[in-house]
This record gives sequence, structure tokens and C-alpha cells, in this order.
Amino acid sequence: MVGTILTPLFRMEKNMNIAKCNLDKRGRITLPLSFLKANDINPIDYTAIVQVVQNNSMAVKVAFIKKDSKRSNNDITK
Repeated sequence: MVGTILTPLFRMEKNMNIAKCNLDKRGRITLPLSFLKANDINPIDYTAIVQVVQNNSMAVKVAFIKKDSKRSNNDITK
């Protein structure tokens, strides 16, 4: 696991909040444009994939995948 940092569970008590998002009446999340710009994400060029976080029913992971990427949707979850 090169480049992977494992954190003990007792150290995961505090979360680092990086953006506050609104939900509309249909349940859609709106990400702030400042968040996208700070992470060099152009909404035209990327697709957002929402993945589950195992053993945590209160969390999801959002992965930004470049649209012209050679990875298929089936490869994203691997």
C-alpha cells in the first residue's frame, strides 16, 4: 500500500470540513464553485461518483472522474 496512511479509529473523532453544501427540494447536492476551483475541477470535464463508506451509515465518498478517462463506470468502484 504505497502512499496509504492508515489512521487508528480513536484518532478519527474529529472531521475536517472542507465545504458546506446545500440540498435542494429534490435531494440534489450543490457544491460551491470555490471548492471546485480550488481543486481544479471543471464541472464540464468531470463526473461526480458517490460511493459508500463501509461501516459508516452517515458518510459517503464523492470521487471526481475525468469524463474522457479511459476508465469505465464499472472500473470506478474498484
